[in-house]
Amino acid sequence: MSCAFHDVARFKPGDHPDLVEAAFCCQRCLRRPALVIVDARDRGGCAWCYCAVCQAHTEVGLDTEQLLRLRLAPPRGAPIHVLAAYEI
Repeated sequence: MSCAFHDVARFKPGDHPDLVEAAFCCQRCLRRPALVIVDARDRGGCAWCYCAVCQAHTEVGLDTEQLLRLRLAPPRGAPIHVLAAYEI
């Protein structure tokens, strides 16, 4: 069963990497996402998260500071992929 959720990221640029990664956890089962794709084209951005366990999709809104954090210092080992301009 697939669900679509919408949320906003709740982390500051200086937060611990675990807290940054938690912003993308599944809203349905609270598990770590299998994949997070970040679109950083605009001033604000958006991340699409996919949970392999319950197959839910979550769209997470990001502000410019959060995007910068993900570009410069993403959580190590997290399945977060920030799309470059040429990939869009």
